[in-house]
Amino acid sequence: MSRNFDMVYIHVQFSVKYRNRYLNAQALKVLRDFIWEHSKDRDYTVLAANGYLNHFHILLKPRLKNPISKILKEIKGTSSHYLRQKGIVQKDFSWQQGFSAFSVSPGQVQEKINYIKNQYDHHSKY
Repeated sequence: MSRNFDMVYIHVQFSVKYRNRYLNAQALKVLRDFIWEHSKDRDYTVLAANGYLNHFHILLKPRLKNPISKILKEIKGTSSHYLRQKGIVQKDFSWQQGFSAFSVSPGQVQEKINYIKNQYDHHSKY
C-alpha cells in the first residue's frame, strides 16, 4: 500500500483551571470559532467543538504523525492566550493541566458530534 489510510477519531475534553466557570455563551462562541479557524491547515481536523461553563470538548480526526498530547498542547495554549488577549475571559483564565482523550469508532462519530454540540442542554439537566 503506497498511502496510509486511517479512521481514527478522538474525543478530547479539558477543563478550566480550578473548574472555574469562566466560559459563558460569548466565550464559548469565540472559542469555537477560534478552534475551527485555527485548525485549518493543521495536523488534525475538528469535527465538533463545544463546551460548558468550566470545560470544553473537541472531536478530532488527527493525522497520525503527531501525538494527541502535542495537538492538545497547541490548542490549549493558543486558545487561552487568544481568549485573554481579546478580553473575553478574566485575566487569570487558563486551562487545567492535562486532558481526557477517548477513541471513537467510526459508527459512533455522529453520536459524539451531537453530544458535543448539545453540551448546554446536556449539563442544564443537572
